[in-house]
Amino acid sequence: MSFKDVYGHEEVIEFFQNVITNNNLSHSYVFDGLKGIGKKHFAINLSKAIFCKNNKVDACDLCDQCRKINHMNHLDFLIIEPDGKSIKNEQMKDLQEFLSYKPNESKKKIVIIDNSNLMTISAQNTLLKILEEPPGYALIIFISQNANKLLKTIQSRCQIIRFNPLRNEVIQKYLINEKKLNLEEAEFISNFSNGNFSKAYKAVEEKDFLDIRNQVIDYTNQLLLNKKIECIQDIGIFEKYKKNIELVFDIMIGWIRDILIVQTTNNYDIVINKDKIDIIKKQAYRLVDRNLIDSIEKIERTIKNIEMNVNFKLAIDYLVLEIIQVGGTS
Repeated sequence: MSFKDVYGHEEVIEFFQNVITNNNLSHSYVFDGLKGIGKKHFAINLSKAIFCKNNKVDACDLCDQCRKINHMNHLDFLIIEPDGKSIKNEQMKDLQEFLSYKPNESKKKIVIIDNSNLMTISAQNTLLKILEEPPGYALIIFISQNANKLLKTIQSRCQIIRFNPLRNEVIQKYLINEKKLNLEEAEFISNFSNGNFSKAYKAVEEKDFLDIRNQVIDYTNQLLLNKKIECIQDIGIFEKYKKNIELVFDIMIGWIRDILIVQTTNNYDIVINKDKIDIIKKQAYRLVDRNLIDSIEKIERTIKNIEMNVNFKLAIDYLVLEIIQVGGTS
C-alpha cells in the first residue's frame, strides 16, 4: 500500500509529499480526527514513503524498507498502542529507550502512538521530556480522536494535522473497487458509514449485516413505540450481537436519525435507510422529535459506559428502561 492506495485525504497527501520533497519534516505531528477515518493507515503509509529507497514522495512497496514496514519488522519503526484502557508510563520509557539508539538501517526512527488521547498524565510527562529535546532522526506521530486530551505543552511542540471524515462518494468508490459491491450496496453502506471508513469496512465484513440491521431496526421501533412487553422479551438481541455491539448502536442511531431527518426537513436524499422510507414516514408522523433526540443521547451515553467497562447487562437494561420511560409517541 502507498499514498496512491489511500482513499480520500488528498490535501494531507499533497502536504506531506511537499514536506518530503523539501526535506522539511517536523519531529512530531498529531493526526487529529474522528475514529475510523484512516489516520493510522495514513501514518503507516507516510512512514513507508519516508523510508522507501526507490521513490522520493511515495512508497514503492518493492524495496526491503517498504516490505519490512508491510511485515511490521522494520528495526527503526515502532507502533505503540494502549495497554488495556490506557497508554502507560512504562510504554513511554520503552519509547525513550528505542529513540536513544541511532537508526539501524535508515536515516529516521519513526514512532506511531495510536489512540494517544488515552495516554496517562504520567506517560505524557515522560514523553514531554523527549519532545523538549528530540533526536534529529526522530519522528513521532500521535494518532488522536481528540487532541485536546493531550497536554498543552505537548500540543505546542507538535504540528497538528486535521483529518476530516471521508466523503460518501470516496467510501463508495472504495467499496466498489476493493470490495466488489454493486452500486446500490455501496451507496447504502457509504451512507450508513457517514464518512467513517472503519464503520463501512465492518459492515462489509459482517456477512449477516442486512439481517442484523433488520432485527435491530425492528427492536428500535418497539422501543420508540413503548412496546414494553416486546422490548423486555426481545432484549436478548443485545447479548446475541454483543461482539458487534458498536454496529448495533450505529444502526439504532442511524434509524432514529432518519426519522428525525424526515420529520424536521422532509429531505429524503440524506436518509440512510432509503429502502424503508415508508416505515420511516409513519414513524416520523407518530413520534416526538424531542424524545427521539433524548433516545440518541441515551444510546451515546451507553456506548461510553460500556467503553468504560460498566457491566454490559446493567448498561443495556438501563438503556432499554430509559428509552421506554421517555416515551416516543405524540
